[in-house]
Amino acid sequence: MEQQIDEEEDDELRVYAEAKKKIARLRREKELQAHQEKQEVRDHMIGYLGSLQKRAEADNDTQIFRARAQKEAKDLRDEQEKLEKQQKMRESITKHRFETMKRHEAEREMEEREDAEMRRKKAESDRLFLLYQQEKEKQRIQDAQVTAEFHLKQAQERKDRQRDLKASEMDEIQMDRHMNEVEKQQYQDYTGRVISYMEENGRNTYPMKRVVTDEIKRFDQLNHAYKKTDTPINGNGEKKPGSQDKKTLDETKKHLGFQWDIPNK
Repeated sequence: MEQQIDEEEDDELRVYAEAKKKIARLRREKELQAHQEKQEVRDHMIGYLGSLQKRAEADNDTQIFRARAQKEAKDLRDEQEKLEKQQKMRESITKHRFETMKRHEAEREMEEREDAEMRRKKAESDRLFLLYQQEKEKQRIQDAQVTAEFHLKQAQERKDRQRDLKASEMDEIQMDRHMNEVEKQQYQDYTGRVISYMEENGRNTYPMKRVVTDEIKRFDQLNHAYKKTDTPINGNGEKKPGSQDKKTLDETKKHLGFQWDIPNK
């Protein structure tokens, strides 16, 4: 009986132990399930919070990205405008340099054309001046030749005139000499008759004889001058000796202070 009781107690203990084990297993399972549920809830909350955080971070990143994109777009536009301005400035500088070079090239070509035209005109002017100088020298030589011929002709004509004048003056000298002798003879005849008439009438003849003596000396001096030279004393057109001193018989009568009609003896 005791064995049966022991067996029954063992069975109860076994059932209790198994029930305890089962309860412990169920408790562990519940705890594990509760822990798992808590973990799932925690994971869900963490996931939800993570998603919220990610969304917040995404929104923040979007704002930052948008702001950054706007800033980058603005910087890009500013850089593009800056590049466009620089490009326009470079193009303007290049255009200005090209136009300046083109203008300088045109000015240089114009200066070269003007220099060439000036050299051509100068060469033409020099050629014309040389021709003018040659013609001038030719004309000068011709004028000098004509002048020399004219002077030679004048000299020859002057020699001819002097020769003719010399011959004419020689003839005139001979004629003057002859006329001087004739006038001297006429003067002597006239004064001789006058002095004889004055002596016959009782007048003083001394002053008249002195005048007659001086006049005879003058006639002799003229004759001596005519004999002394066979050519004119001056060949420059000056008067010959005695041309101013020669007097006719009537002038001699006036020189004596009277003019009488003396009868010829």
